[in-house]
Amino acid sequence: MGLSMHITFRNMVGILAASICIGAILITAAYSLPTTRIYHNVDRSAKIYEFEKHAPFWAGGVIHTRIDNFTDAIMLMKAAYPVEDLIRSAFLNPSWKFIDDTPDMTVNTLVDVMKYERQADENVWYYPLYWHGYLIILKPALMISPVHDLRVLNFYAQFFLMLTALFLFYKRFGRNLTLAFALTLLTINPITTAINFQMSDIFCIILLSTIFILRRNEFLLRGENYLYFFLILGIVTVYFDFLTYPFATFGISLCVCVLMNQKNFFTSTPKNILIKLSSYLFAWGFGYGGMWAGKWTLATILTGENVLMSALNNAIYRTSTTLSAAEGDSTFTFLDVLARNFSSLMRGPLPIILGILLIYLLYLIIRRKKKFSATLSMVLTFSFIILLPFLWYAVLKNHSYVHDFMTYRNLAVTIFGAMSFFLVRRE
Repeated sequence: MGLSMHITFRNMVGILAASICIGAILITAAYSLPTTRIYHNVDRSAKIYEFEKHAPFWAGGVIHTRIDNFTDAIMLMKAAYPVEDLIRSAFLNPSWKFIDDTPDMTVNTLVDVMKYERQADENVWYYPLYWHGYLIILKPALMISPVHDLRVLNFYAQFFLMLTALFLFYKRFGRNLTLAFALTLLTINPITTAINFQMSDIFCIILLSTIFILRRNEFLLRGENYLYFFLILGIVTVYFDFLTYPFATFGISLCVCVLMNQKNFFTSTPKNILIKLSSYLFAWGFGYGGMWAGKWTLATILTGENVLMSALNNAIYRTSTTLSAAEGDSTFTFLDVLARNFSSLMRGPLPIILGILLIYLLYLIIRRKKKFSATLSMVLTFSFIILLPFLWYAVLKNHSYVHDFMTYRNLAVTIFGAMSFFLVRRE
């Protein structure tokens, strides 16, 4: 047993190291692309952002419909910024900055540079804390189409992935669990993810991982393949994401894994259940944290800038319960974090939909009351899934408090886990 665990961990380290190398090569290749066409297509789209501003809502003030143009502007400027030193650009990720800029002025900067041709001169803003892996897709795409076309194409791609995932869900689980999965996707809000590039990465990863589990479950059950799957899922998540609602990739995928392998989970001992679930969580976290640390380390070594120390300081701040002067200069509690995220979740028509679902669940329970039962392992399994977002909020308290308009989407895991517990077929 000890030797097997040693080999498995060694393989995980090897996969992580290979992923860091592949990630570095891909982002360097993306930065090697010429930026002339990219700049032209971003320039054609600047008027969109001048009109929409940094945080528009496509449906009044409903938080689910907030579009984070602040971050999309960062992504577009990273994509279009001229490359002089390939390695420094790939690992420090420069873009324009004006001396009088404040942190919330990225949309203004984008518009000033593109539409009004304002010169930033020697002022550069580096943002090496993230891999910016989205650029391996966004840069080539912007060489072909402007932003308004890419938004439409993004919707088409997500719509196709949703249809595929829902079809496979219905084919495997029938109506009720398919409706539960559909409501989980509505909690994330597919329209917002289609319009907003930074919100779409995690949504697409969730759909792709769900499709993969539904199609290749037998393969994943062999040996330690599920462990490696969650490891790679964590790696891919941090490579593309801007720290939006990343834990949803793990929580929703884990729930699908449980639904596909109910007998293995619901008949095991509580101890074995905890070991298995914890090992999957460790694998995802090892991939997520290790891949992030790999970027910081490579950036420090290859550019000579102390990115690692800057990233660690930022990580300490984002796990704290304090706000800087720029973000409010105050303190808060873990309960405040939960309150803000639940408040964001429950705004708009979503509570009505959840209420209707609750009535439907009660109807099902009453109708089949003699059949409703749950083993201790089943309760333990779904409790683990349901509580996952709270673990994320407990660790990244500052980030989850400040960015509740996107981090509330982690609660889709809680909703999916709770619905699955009541709707799963009990043998």
